[in-house]
Amino acid sequence: MRLSLLTILLLAPLAVLAQGAIIVQPQPNGSLRLFSEGQHGDGRSGSLSLLQPANKAVILLLQPVGDGRCENNELIAASLALSIHSSSPGTQLRCGQPLQLAASSQERWIHLHASAFSRAHGSTLMRQALPPRLQLGSFSFSVEGESSILTPLYLDLHVLQNTASTVSASFDKSALIFGDVGPFQDAKSSVRLRLTKTDIANSEPLSYKLTFESSQQQHNQWRLRSTPGENFVPYKIAIADVAIAPDGIYRGILPAGEMSSAQLEVQFSLMGKEIRGIPAGTRLHDTLTAIVIPES
Repeated sequence: MRLSLLTILLLAPLAVLAQGAIIVQPQPNGSLRLFSEGQHGDGRSGSLSLLQPANKAVILLLQPVGDGRCENNELIAASLALSIHSSSPGTQLRCGQPLQLAASSQERWIHLHASAFSRAHGSTLMRQALPPRLQLGSFSFSVEGESSILTPLYLDLHVLQNTASTVSASFDKSALIFGDVGPFQDAKSSVRLRLTKTDIANSEPLSYKLTFESSQQQHNQWRLRSTPGENFVPYKIAIADVAIAPDGIYRGILPAGEMSSAQLEVQFSLMGKEIRGIPAGTRLHDTLTAIVIPES
């Protein structure tokens, strides 16, 4: 009868009060940050402090929600394993199994600490297309004859999603040299830009748009700046013989497959007539940045 009474109390308490939350927040470096929110949290790494009234037994319970499950006494959800330890009795809560703390003649604080570890790389979480904030489970603190305090456990992906990228880009050269240019001698050169899916991208084809930013651009024109001096010489950028202006966008698709890639030849041209009037031996320079934005 007593076990039956506990089950009824846990599944259908007279009242359940939500008091804050425990947050698991994966970081870009692969670590997990845990912190607590609300009235009973202290803001530290998933710590809670709850008061057990005098002469009242309490029941603690950790349980999963949604697709979560209990395994080896831990709560398993979204490639994470979570557990909660009670420092007062010095025991770990077993996921899905109520833990009863006997009544005491004096009130006492029950200090709890959550811990978590990831069973997979952060990229696995990103590939699961999870919402920015997902409830993994809940922890309940039920006082005999009184209402229960319910603390949800959330997975927070805001930091990971804000810093994650599904495409990386790199030039095959750190510098491009036109060489000697004269009033009657045009100059052309090119670099290769490799675009590659990162490990958080899925295997579907990935559409992207590519733009460039220059430290010297002005009036929708690419420009080289003379050193020394304040002369500016326009030049052109093209991909597959299609001119790309500073306000222009090149669109492409990375092929299907994990971490697939594509290579673009970025062509640069400088007309000799543009340097007329500039002293011989003058150096011209610019810094160009490629910006790749996934569209799917």
